Amino acid sequence: MYAIVDIETTGGNAQYGCITEIAIILHDGKNIEGKYSTLVNPQQPIPRYIQAITGISNEMVAGAPTFSKVAEKVFNLLDKRIFVAHNVNFDYSFIHHQLQQHGYFWQAKKVCSVRYARKIFKGLSSYSLGNLCRDLSIPISNRHRALGDAEATSILFDKLLANDNELKVLNEFTKGRNAHSYLPMNVPVEQLENLPYCPGVYNFHNEKGQIIYIGKAVNLKFRIRSHFSNNSSNQRKQDFIREIFSISYTTCISEMHSIVLEALEIKKHWPKYNTSHKKFEREYGLYCITNRNGLMRFVIETKRKHLPAVTTFYVLQDGHDFIARTLKEFDIDYALAMNTATDTLSSEMIELHNTKMQSVIDSLSNKASKFYITENGANEMGDDRTLAYFFENNRFYGLGFIDAAEPIDPDTPIPELALYNDNSFVRHLLLDFASTQPQNIITINA
Repeated sequence: MYAIVDIETTGGNAQYGCITEIAIILHDGKNIEGKYSTLVNPQQPIPRYIQAITGISNEMVAGAPTFSKVAEKVFNLLDKRIFVAHNVNFDYSFIHHQLQQHGYFWQAKKVCSVRYARKIFKGLSSYSLGNLCRDLSIPISNRHRALGDAEATSILFDKLLANDNELKVLNEFTKGRNAHSYLPMNVPVEQLENLPYCPGVYNFHNEKGQIIYIGKAVNLKFRIRSHFSNNSSNQRKQDFIREIFSISYTTCISEMHSIVLEALEIKKHWPKYNTSHKKFEREYGLYCITNRNGLMRFVIETKRKHLPAVTTFYVLQDGHDFIARTLKEFDIDYALAMNTATDTLSSEMIELHNTKMQSVIDSLSNKASKFYITENGANEMGDDRTLAYFFENNRFYGLGFIDAAEPIDPDTPIPELALYNDNSFVRHLLLDFASTQPQNIITINA
């Protein structure tokens, strides 16, 4: 009925590491039915630090069978039994990967003795196997060897069954596909069960509470569950899963809201496991200078800290496109404005050109207004709040919720805004949205 398992390996992930020792104890729920253990030749060197922990050396496994020689035996012992282990997903991922590599299709229901112990013996300071054995007076020999740890886990399993009233917790763990079987061992299952079915942004935290990953979701429960429900043997994925200790989230009124908030929060917290939105954004400034002939011209350069720019850009091509569009709008000669003209100009022509150039600068100054882009919620959870994204001088500054029943007073900015640094991705996303929804733009006079 149960197979209580422990393995030793060459590394921390199933894709690149291999099993060096395996122990399987067959248990019918009351008594031990049989035991099997063997060293396994991993056909790769065992790192020195692992040799120091387990005591298993390269010489010890040199004459041991490879996994291909024991795969059939392992499969037959595990087949049709519930898989029990301390930190079950680690052992399961290795054995599943190794069996699959040798042509055996095997899947099993899983019980993690760490999670089981947390439910039955609440309030202990630690649920590592060594500390549980100490606190529950479980004898353990050959620590960090497969059979020694499996035998200790078997005694722990007996104690868990004995203290599980009518086996309610065990039945909860083994009923269908449940979060206990695939969640990281340190994440409380209640955090997954309490997730809403709505758009949002979620954070994964490590043991110290630091945010190590930020993601967005159209459906928070489905998306977060998908992180854990596939048992990938990829090293980065396994390292990532082991570091997660808790989940937090913020609900959003729409998918766009979640996209915006994810990008802003990644820039704010710079999480370890995020790759998108972490690129450094170079800022460019549009400057107006006067050459030695008295002719005003534009130039785009990397933004200077103490020199005010006419306007700024995060993408160089955006700056060049803006200049071409603006010069055409104000009927300004491109060659003159960019100082590529070689003809000698009269004072009248210079004065006319400079007047037009000043008109561009004045126009941009007049457009340097404060405004909101609003978005009305309409997700499946009935979240009908209205969100306001705040801009000043065409730069994004923050966002906050407003009362849709009370129109925004153009003379009074919203006081409670979550402030963020300007972000070119967010700015372009929201301004593109506003270009198709001009009625959602509210100018602030104050």
